[in-house]
Amino acid sequence: MRNHLGVVGTLLETGETHQALEYLNQLTDVTAATVRTYCSDSVVNAVINAKYNSGQAQGIECSFSVDIGNTLSMDSLDLCTIFANTLDNAIEAAAAAEEKTITMRARCTKNYFSYQVVNTKAQAVAAAGGRFFTAKKDKKNHGFGLETVKGIVDKYEGTIDIAYTDMDFTLTIIIPI
Repeated sequence: MRNHLGVVGTLLETGETHQALEYLNQLTDVTAATVRTYCSDSVVNAVINAKYNSGQAQGIECSFSVDIGNTLSMDSLDLCTIFANTLDNAIEAAAAAEEKTITMRARCTKNYFSYQVVNTKAQAVAAAGGRFFTAKKDKKNHGFGLETVKGIVDKYEGTIDIAYTDMDFTLTIIIPI
């Protein structure tokens, strides 16, 4: 989306208003056809849709199931941060794998918000002392997403569990509601 907005901005800056409007109309047609309703929170729904579409664009088989209703007392920004960071990580890992799959489940049941992402991966996981490290070359500007998610989980007195094998990576979050 950032790339699309950059194109529109450039067209507007150069006075090509008609082309900018045409580009936006094409973009609207494409995104309208791919919008799915995962939950009633429109912001969370937009984030999940963006991540689903990003995964699909990279040839990843995505299976997303969300049943969080209106009973979730978490801040939308925190919830979006959890979805965005964990799904970004999953997409990056699955895109490099031979078999490209991501399964995400989120639900509220029995006074708990539970969230799980399972993705295939190709690279070994870099971890030490309970911390996970990015495989990106620019380590100074990357590798903070999972720590941010852990901070949110701690804020709500929840738990986070991470498990992995040679083939897949599983992140599970449980937060009382």
